[in-house]
Amino acid sequence: RVLSIIAEDFTYEELQKNLGVGRHTISESHKHTRTNGYGAPSLNKPIFHRIKLITEQLQQFELFFSIKEHVNMSSYKTDSASGLPVLYLQDHKQALWEKFYEQYPNGMHRTTFMTRLDGKRFVYKEDLGGLCSECNECGYQVFANIEELININITDLNELIVAAQNLRRYLRKDYSKQLNVTQDGIATHNSCISHCLQYAFGNCQEIHSNTCTNYLDKYQRQLIAFMSHHARKTYLNAQLPATLAQLNSDEALIIVDYKMRINPKKARETKDEWFGKRGWTLHS
Repeated sequence: RVLSIIAEDFTYEELQKNLGVGRHTISESHKHTRTNGYGAPSLNKPIFHRIKLITEQLQQFELFFSIKEHVNMSSYKTDSASGLPVLYLQDHKQALWEKFYEQYPNGMHRTTFMTRLDGKRFVYKEDLGGLCSECNECGYQVFANIEELININITDLNELIVAAQNLRRYLRKDYSKQLNVTQDGIATHNSCISHCLQYAFGNCQEIHSNTCTNYLDKYQRQLIAFMSHHARKTYLNAQLPATLAQLNSDEALIIVDYKMRINPKKARETKDEWFGKRGWTLHS
């Protein structure tokens, strides 16, 4: 500490000759200067306390990310490190943390939660259009066509492209959040006709005072089909926990992969042929 006051002003040879100190001591004094300052006392190293997660906290995390409202599970991609299926996040990490904390206020802390989301198992903002023909044709592809038409025919295109992207983001991320299904799997009434599942099923006798009008005329039917697709998916996703809650000890539930194509093209198919087929898919 004392040597660090003058160590920077002299060479190693001068300090060794005049003070009789070794090169290691001089080197340590230089390090002390860079770390703490000239002649300053040494800084106390922070003490880190690490607490091992209990089994209940790990189960809460796994249970939270087993709900399709939060993630979509890949049917063929796996994480190379853990060997578990890749999960596509339905929202950004901060929004998921807020939902997790609301549900489990005494669970793991935010830093631990975010750290466990790092890596290749949890994926956000990946184009999944090719795996579902309905999403691809009525969602991803129609917006690609809209943006192409804007680029070709309109000079001042930035505002329209942003509007189309915002509409796509709304339909993909936020629209299904406004569809109401109870924990028992029962669709509830919504004053907006575009968000009323009971009306979609033909069972609603209530008055709908609102409607969503954010559609582009040329692709209106496809966009409505895309909304219908998400409405079906949201309703069916709510049926799984409702059905599981009603199972008896001697009953079982069979879950069919929603990306499975009903009719195969041929006996042996490549991955592109298997997942890229158009037509009817079982979507849950």
